[in-house]
Amino acid sequence: MASASAGWGTYLEVVFALGLAAGTAFGVYELRRSHDLLLSHETALASASGALADVIAAQFEDWGLTPAEKDVAMFALKGFDLSEIARLRGAAQGTVRAQMAAVYAKSGTSGRAQFAAFFVEDLLAGKVGGPDRADDVTKAGS
Repeated sequence: MASASAGWGTYLEVVFALGLAAGTAFGVYELRRSHDLLLSHETALASASGALADVIAAQFEDWGLTPAEKDVAMFALKGFDLSEIARLRGAAQGTVRAQMAAVYAKSGTSGRAQFAAFFVEDLLAGKVGGPDRADDVTKAGS
């Protein structure tokens, strides 16, 4: 009877070992799948980021922003406040304030929130970074 219980013990160990091997194989498969999904999302994000930059540049051209206004506007879109923008550009805060006022006037927006929303709206609507990315940039520039 001792040998019969030893046989069952060995059988159970083999079943557990096979279960662990199957679990490990499934874990490796899921890890690879997750990694591939992460890479595809990173690629899509990079594409959207590049497309958004193209859309912004085209829109700045369409509005007729000066190079200084483009710099100030880009810093504003990145979330810098007027004092930070002035420090980064080596300009007076009043100059930056005047440049932002010109950007708002040329863009037809009433302030920073509406100005930023102009670009975020296209991104959230899926108009940026999609298959017709070149069309989006063309539309933004026209």
